[in-house]
Amino acid sequence: MSGKFSVIFSDPRALKLLLKTLAKASLDKYQSMKVTLLRTMGIVDFPVPPNSRMRGTSSNTIRHYYESGLTTSLPIMTAAYIEGLNLRASADVLDFGCGVGRQLLHFKRNFPNLKLHACDVNNRSIEFMQSAYPNVDSYTSEFLPPLKYPDLKFDLIYSVSIFSHINIRDQALWLKELARITRPGGVCCLTILGEYAQALLSKPSSGKQYSDEVRALEEEGFFYKGYFEGKPKPEYMKAVEQFWNVGSNLIGIDEDYGRTYYSERYVRQHWNNDSFEFRQWIPGIIDNLQDLVVLKKR
Repeated sequence: MSGKFSVIFSDPRALKLLLKTLAKASLDKYQSMKVTLLRTMGIVDFPVPPNSRMRGTSSNTIRHYYESGLTTSLPIMTAAYIEGLNLRASADVLDFGCGVGRQLLHFKRNFPNLKLHACDVNNRSIEFMQSAYPNVDSYTSEFLPPLKYPDLKFDLIYSVSIFSHINIRDQALWLKELARITRPGGVCCLTILGEYAQALLSKPSSGKQYSDEVRALEEEGFFYKGYFEGKPKPEYMKAVEQFWNVGSNLIGIDEDYGRTYYSERYVRQHWNNDSFEFRQWIPGIIDNLQDLVVLKKR
């Protein structure tokens, strides 16, 4: 630990991050008191994560957390129904990269017979999941495969905003792993950043960077930019997380990680394979940003 203290107090970036962590911890405390009051008033009747973890789902308010979880889970539920999956039965469902259960909340409330499972690399998120959803099998997974599950276990796997952040090599590894644990006829619903999101998030005024993104999507079918320029997480970030891991969205992520855009042509070509049949592509339906890709296990 002394080595981590040395890094923290010798690197201005670490001290700045530590101050942000303190602010997040204060907001967590405030939200906890607020939720207690709202429960007493009968306004909130569902598990609310700490503010710092909630913001990791791009939700700044409790209301947005609930509503965005609903509007994100509904397309997945609908896609599963269209593919013939009966969610009112005791199907095995995995939330891959569950975070704090933004979508799982609505699966659990609407389909009580499901056997729900969840995994995430962020142990802080899993601590919340295990406390808030004790009947859900939740565990802290590794950044790279394998998962703990046996072959051919799941009827439905869904994953929101995971494949939009991993590089092409890791994407291929995880597709293979998800195929391993999906039953024949089972469904995988995966969200990605596509051309719809690229047009929203990227600015033509950024010049060469914008041109490179457009060219890569047109020519290669994907564009990836690592948060750390293709390198592992900086040591000062690791030091702060080990000292006080409140609020970081990168806990458990020490490998290359960033933002990935895919073209529909690339996904149709590479995700339709011996393991999966490509079934649907729905642009921008997830948070009015990400596309939903539906695959069916052969």
